[in-house]
Amino acid sequence: ALQSRRFKACVKSRAGLHPRPAEKAATVRADLWPSEQDIIAAVSSLYDDELKPYLSTLRSRLSEMRPKEQKSRDLNSTYLLGLCHNTAPLYAQNDGSEPFILLRGREANFVDVLSPLDVYPSSLWSEAAE
Repeated sequence: ALQSRRFKACVKSRAGLHPRPAEKAATVRADLWPSEQDIIAAVSSLYDDELKPYLSTLRSRLSEMRPKEQKSRDLNSTYLLGLCHNTAPLYAQNDGSEPFILLRGREANFVDVLSPLDVYPSSLWSEAAE
């Protein structure tokens, strides 16, 4: 329920209906990872892999990409959803399960990893089994 409220506040703020409090608009330290560019790159890589960039998936991808020498900030949902306020190419949506972050101007063509439908021909699976 808390994530849902945060998501709705994010959407309202993006639409100009719910202005963001000044104390939440604090500047981000440049020496902390991830930067906005890192997050855009992570979302883009999930698009490349045809994986829907749910917040949990995005956090995992960011963890994979993190340079060992970089100091890290907390990768919680509040921080990631806050990007929809600050980063023009990103925006958040919610399909009823978990919020996800999308890229403006890029077609969303994601594989549903939980779908029981198999879109691949049986010959592919036969050849893979050999």
